[in-house]
Amino acid sequence: MFGDQGRSAKQTTMRNLMNTKMVEGTPVRGHVMKMIGLLNELEVLGAEIDNDSQVEMILQFLPDSFQQFCLNYNMNKMSLSLAHFLNELQVAETLVKKAPSMALNVEKSSTSKPQGGQKKKNAHKAKAIAPLTWGVKKSKGKCFHCKMPGHWKAHCPVFLTKKKNNRSNSLSLVVETFLAVVSTTSWCVDSGATDHICTTLQGFQETRKMIRGEVSVFKADGSAAPVLALGNITFSFDSGRVLILKDVLYAPAV
Repeated sequence: MFGDQGRSAKQTTMRNLMNTKMVEGTPVRGHVMKMIGLLNELEVLGAEIDNDSQVEMILQFLPDSFQQFCLNYNMNKMSLSLAHFLNELQVAETLVKKAPSMALNVEKSSTSKPQGGQKKKNAHKAKAIAPLTWGVKKSKGKCFHCKMPGHWKAHCPVFLTKKKNNRSNSLSLVVETFLAVVSTTSWCVDSGATDHICTTLQGFQETRKMIRGEVSVFKADGSAAPVLALGNITFSFDSGRVLILKDVLYAPAV
C-alpha cells in the first residue's frame, strides 16, 4: 500500500515538473527555485536524477529569450552546480532585458505610371536590423571568463562582481618578527607577543601535556619546535606585585 502511494506521489510530482513552463518576462529565479523544489521532492521519493540531468531539465523549460544562453551552455559543454547555474541565469536575464528587440523597417515606394517607355514597378524594400547579442556587438566574440558571447572579460558582469567581492573580503597578513640575542635562562619582555614561550619547566605552577605535533613554534630558520606542554607561570617582584602569565608554551627546542 505504501509503495503504491509513493509511486503515485512520484508521478504527480513529475507531472507538475513537466508542466512548469516559465512565462516570458517573469523572474527566472522564481521559476528555477520552483523546479529545484520539485526535483528535491522527487529525490526524497526515491528518484535518482544527477546534477547535469537536473540542469538539462531546467534548460528545456526556459522561454525563447534564453535561447542563446542554452546554445552557449550546450556548445561549451558547461557543467555547473544548481546554485552556480542559477547565478549565471540571473546574469543572462539582466543582459537579455538590456538587449534591444529586433526592428524591421519597411519602405514602400509609390506606384507611378510608366513614362518615356520605361516601366516602374512597386519597390518594396525591407531592412532588418538584427538583434545585438546580449546588448553588445557580435564582433567582440566570446568572454574568456563566463564563456558568454558579446563582451570581453574586462566588461564581464560576472567577473566584475567576483572581483568586487574579493576586494571587499580581502585580508591583510602581518607577520611580526622580533630578533634578539639573549640567554636562554633570561626572560625577554615583548608587550606585543602573541604567545609566551619558555624553554624550561621551572616556574610552571600547573601544566597540561600537549600531543606532539598539536602546536609548534617556528624558528627564524623555518624549522618547527614542538610545544610539549601548556601552563601558567607566576612572577613575584620586590615591590610586592605579582604577574601571572597564562597559557605559556613549553618548547625546549626553541
